[in-house]
Amino acid sequence: MSATTQHAQPARELRGDGLSMLPTIWPGDLLGIRPVETADLKPGAVLVYPGPAKQMIAHRLIGSLGQGDERQLLLRGDAHASHERVPVSAIAFVVTRVTGRLGSFTMDSPRGRMYRSL
Repeated sequence: MSATTQHAQPARELRGDGLSMLPTIWPGDLLGIRPVETADLKPGAVLVYPGPAKQMIAHRLIGSLGQGDERQLLLRGDAHASHERVPVSAIAFVVTRVTGRLGSFTMDSPRGRMYRSL
């Protein structure tokens, strides 16, 4: 799921622009975001990081490898079978809310937690 910034920096919302996070996030959905903190780096969190073409990507944290400065996060779109490794230092934001075609929900609500188990 790539995303585009809706507001001048610092960003507060991104608009979804891809299919990799279906059924959690649909193209056109607005993603409420905030800067990431260490406490956010838990499996199931949807994290935002820059992709190879400098677009922002939102994928779900499924695990990690290594420790300290060498730590890499394993992230995957909900609609994908494969994952990517991303240095923890590359993570910019955590998704806190999704608003779009299927309504609005926070990632820590019952609906948001349900999507974590997919």
